[in-house]
Amino acid sequence: MDQAATEEEKRIRRVLEEHRSRFVDYHELKTRRSGNQVFAELHLSVDEALTVGEAHELTDHLEEELQAKLPEVTLTIHVEPTEADEVPE
Repeated sequence: MDQAATEEEKRIRRVLEEHRSRFVDYHELKTRRSGNQVFAELHLSVDEALTVGEAHELTDHLEEELQAKLPEVTLTIHVEPTEADEVPE
């Protein structure tokens, strides 16, 4: 059975926090280790005013940066819009 990759989760969180101003929040971060590879996924909440293109550009940027810093991690990001009344103050 695959196990969670706790150390990689911490490193993923650090990279995401470097870009905190570009999204509302992230949640449901899950990791699993399979051999020497780590597979991760998360949900990224973005401002609903972003276009699909802008949201795609943001996720591409995050995935590329994480790949450069953590080459053993394959990350999948699920984008969710956040309505104005859901944005934390």
